[in-house]
Amino acid sequence: KEVGIKIKLTQNQYDAIVDLAYSMGVGAFRKTEFVQALKRYDLQKAAKLLYSTGISKKFKEGHSIRRMKEYRLFISTN
Repeated sequence: KEVGIKIKLTQNQYDAIVDLAYSMGVGAFRKTEFVQALKRYDLQKAAKLLYSTGISKKFKEGHSIRRMKEYRLFISTN
């Protein structure tokens, strides 16, 4: 709690965040604008940022597909 953030998330939002952090690596994940949006509890901006977070040129197509799946999971209500 001292160095992290505590916000209310749905299970789907949490799952999308964990998937993104695992895919990128925790160190890189912590430095993203996505995390900054979460810290401000700006979930709409965070959702939009999922499209471009952690996409490398070398794996652009695969990362883009993965980010789209994470985005859909993040915004889903089920």
